[in-house]
Amino acid sequence: MLCAGPGDDHAFRPVAGETECGECRREAAAGAAGFGARPQRMPYS
Repeated sequence: MLCAGPGDDHAFRPVAGETECGECRREAAAGAAGFGARPQRMPYS
């Protein structure tokens, strides 16, 4: 089954009616909890 999450199409094996793969679900949960992508570290000038 194709994952309904963001990004390129990718397949996963659903369990109990899931529509997103584990990686996409973890990413969505982290974003909802305020743990989005880490900010890029800027080199010191």
